[in-house]
Amino acid sequence: VLPMMKFLMLSLVFTLLANHVFGFKQADLDKLKRTKECVSCDLSEADLSQFDLKGANLKSANLQGANLKRVVFANETLVKIINEWADERKKRARGRANLTYDQIKNLIVSMKKDEKFSVNLEDADLTMANLKNANLTGANLESAKLNGAQLTDAKLSYSRLQSADLKGTNLFKARLLFADLGSADLRQSNLEQADLFGANLKSSKLASANLRNAEIEQVNFEGARFCNTVMPDEQRIFKDC
Repeated sequence: VLPMMKFLMLSLVFTLLANHVFGFKQADLDKLKRTKECVSCDLSEADLSQFDLKGANLKSANLQGANLKRVVFANETLVKIINEWADERKKRARGRANLTYDQIKNLIVSMKKDEKFSVNLEDADLTMANLKNANLTGANLESAKLNGAQLTDAKLSYSRLQSADLKGTNLFKARLLFADLGSADLRQSNLEQADLFGANLKSSKLASANLRNAEIEQVNFEGARFCNTVMPDEQRIFKDC
């Protein structure tokens, strides 16, 4: 009896330690891999870098500290079309159009009817997550917690980031063409060399944000709050301090 009790106690201790060290629940990880749907799952500290998460539903999931480096969350064909569309709009605004504008627009509209075109990360907790080089084109990140996350070189064009928490987030060289960042919290974030062409930053918080050498042509800054904000030309704005 005693050896069996010792074995059971050791098993319990190991399980508790494993949960403490790794954070995520193995059952949630298995469910995500099997179904691409894991609403309100605990995937904290999980290594998802090898997962296929195109069209996954991770609404309200806990992804704190997760490794999502280089993960593609969106349909590659749609990503290509959206990027061409974004580049075309940029060229047209500058009088250098090359592609067929209406044709690309119609392709996007038709493909977006497929609900699995990108990932749903609404309300997800991605605090301190590693999303370097991740492809989040067209993703739903509304109200997501991304404070302290690594989004260097991430592709976020046409993504929905309304009311997202991006405090202290590293968005160095991120691609955010026509992204919706309305009411997002970007305080102390690093947007150096980010491409924000046509993005919506209406009512966003930009105190102590770094926009050095960022592309901000046609960005909507209506109601945005600036305080010690470094602009692309390296001037600092203090108007809302």
